[in-house]
Amino acid sequence: MQQQMPALRKIIIASALILFFSYAANCAATTQKESTETTTQTEPVPQSSGYYQEGLAAQDAQQETDNDQNAYSNTDPYEKFNRQIFGFNRTIDKILIRPIAKTYNFILPNFAQKGVSNFFGNVGEIPNVANDILQANPVQTMSDLWRFVINTTVGIGGLFDVASRIGLKSHHNDLGLTFNKWGAKNTPYLVLPILGSSTIGDTVGLPINYELLTLWPHLKPSDLRLALLGTELISIRNSFLPTDKIINEAFDPYVAMRNAYLQHRVYLLQRQSN
Repeated sequence: MQQQMPALRKIIIASALILFFSYAANCAATTQKESTETTTQTEPVPQSSGYYQEGLAAQDAQQETDNDQNAYSNTDPYEKFNRQIFGFNRTIDKILIRPIAKTYNFILPNFAQKGVSNFFGNVGEIPNVANDILQANPVQTMSDLWRFVINTTVGIGGLFDVASRIGLKSHHNDLGLTFNKWGAKNTPYLVLPILGSSTIGDTVGLPINYELLTLWPHLKPSDLRLALLGTELISIRNSFLPTDKIINEAFDPYVAMRNAYLQHRVYLLQRQSN
């Protein structure tokens, strides 16, 4: 049975890819048609959001920004379903995840929390490099590769972020951004159980990214893998504790969370274009 699992995972991944790129092709055709119709209009260029750099002077730079913004617009056809999952996630967070994160924050000193965060960030450089390659971005590929090498060696397994101190800044990348790069844009917003905010494109990328582009499936024993993944989840939740008040005091916490996620994805796309 265990020997059949890798083959089963490959079948699932292949099926997901086929479904996704069929959907992407349809979206691309629709987008191209809408783009053709839009070029005949003379509407003013919309203002950039807060995550964009201010004062883009050149028209081509503004056009790139507009394209990135369209790639993660607030399309939310599954809002009813999303709100139910959002409510479920908030309940689980309130009774389980947040208390653990607060205990973690209380027990571990700041330097230890930083070391844990750095360690998982360094592990994340592997899929970063893979997606840099898939996006045909040699400059970012070399930057992220050097970050991984330097932090793994000089930074003692990634516990210390030495690379940032010498100018190699941290850069997140994933398959959702890769799909977007090659035309699968503007997929609907989706809230996942426990994992939270995502989009259809980003969600399709998650299992593929995990299975093919990370070390986690190859880490044995499985208990160690689950323990490390759980620690990473708590470390990430701990980093968001300061934002709890902002979300909780929002007029509509669901909309606040959705907009924050989508604007952050737009920011990542805009940073890639630079």
